[in-house]
Amino acid sequence: MSSVAADPIVSDFANFLYEKKTLTETEINRDPFNWIRNKPKDLQIRFRNEIIVNP
Repeated sequence: MSSVAADPIVSDFANFLYEKKTLTETEINRDPFNWIRNKPKDLQIRFRNEIIVNP
């Protein structure tokens, strides 16, 4: 897994998986950032602006 200079998001995702949570393809296609909704607002905006998501 690449952190793309954003190591906290990698550890957040690792914790997400450790909690036995999963992301389905449908969930990712619908809203790829839904799993970080409880993260600080500036973090969500940063990743929306920097990550290219193909529809």
